[in-house]
Amino acid sequence: MKHIIPAIAVFFCMATAVQAAPCTLTKATAVDMSRDQVGGVLVPMTVNDQTVNLLVDTGGIYSSLTDSTADKLGLPRHQLTFTGEVMFGGKIIDRYVVANHVNFGGLNAYRFNFVIMPDENLAKDDQGTLAPDVLGANDVDFDFAKNKFTLFSQKHCYSGVVYWTSGNFAQIPFKINEDDHHIEIQVMLDGKPTRAILDTGSSTSLANFEYARDAYQIDSKSPDLKPLKPGGIQGYSYPFKTLSFGDVVVTNPHVVLVPESESHISATDPPIIIGMSILSKLHLYVAYGEKNLYITPADAH
Repeated sequence: MKHIIPAIAVFFCMATAVQAAPCTLTKATAVDMSRDQVGGVLVPMTVNDQTVNLLVDTGGIYSSLTDSTADKLGLPRHQLTFTGEVMFGGKIIDRYVVANHVNFGGLNAYRFNFVIMPDENLAKDDQGTLAPDVLGANDVDFDFAKNKFTLFSQKHCYSGVVYWTSGNFAQIPFKINEDDHHIEIQVMLDGKPTRAILDTGSSTSLANFEYARDAYQIDSKSPDLKPLKPGGIQGYSYPFKTLSFGDVVVTNPHVVLVPESESHISATDPPIIIGMSILSKLHLYVAYGEKNLYITPADAH
């Protein structure tokens, strides 16, 4: 997850130009999803006539290119004139580039600003991120069973979006955090209600260690609390049993407990970040226009 200090004027938004009938889902574009080596969702975008693979990051705010990708595209850097974006772990984003032609599945923008992301902040295959400056102008559908990423117009009947199944689904309201534009929902973790951030840009699902220790009365000497191997996130694994999105339940959710000093998840933030270790088990429709999530198991077709 990333924290923004403070939010600034939004960069150009590649919103769709389609007009939907009142009760019809209208597709803006659809592209194939692939996965990077840590499980993140990658989608292709053409930037200045070259294809780049971008991590879909609902937990970001501004779309980005990595340093090495900007070099490859020959894009000069510009200094941001505001206090930069602070990433997970405390790194600051303070530069951007301007691309003169962007194409995403047939949607075109002839001037688009990307912030610059340090290469080490992303997985090896990731050349940047696709963030809510683009995503939030549309509804966003993640079909993990079919590896398809689709943008829909927001002009449709309220709640009339679950096209992929005639079975049951969960409808979860969310709010957009005013400071960082993150999607915040309420879930049930082992039967306890808790606030959470939805973050497709995080391969791992995380929780504030101090919160989990107190809320779930976890003994620091419990054999169930196991330190992670050196070299990755500094934290602990713990055998939670269920994570519920309404009636949709993920069993044995993999949630890593990370101390606040490492994660920068403060005591006032939602204590859980739901990443791809859990989201990949779902079919997820993010209705940004009506601020609802629609969720089924990934194989509910």
